[in-house]
Amino acid sequence: MLQTLKQISMETTEKFESKIKSVLAHLQNHKTITSWQAIALYRATRLSAIIFILKERGHSISTEMVYEKKSRYAVYHYSGMNQLTGQHAGN
Repeated sequence: MLQTLKQISMETTEKFESKIKSVLAHLQNHKTITSWQAIALYRATRLSAIIFILKERGHSISTEMVYEKKSRYAVYHYSGMNQLTGQHAGN
């Protein structure tokens, strides 16, 4: 049973890491992403968690809140790598 739980955990981690890579590639190519795009394109339902991880890894991402009628959503804007990491945007 413990081995099965470890396998499930590892598979879940690998799938989440794959979604992180997909979202990062999207941001690098298109410069912005919304939750709706992440869900529709990559089946990534935890975009805010992915953005948090990417920021922790040194990526510069800002958040714009958009308000439309009775709804609101975030648009994430990619600016490259933080200069503090010693890497340049586009690397």
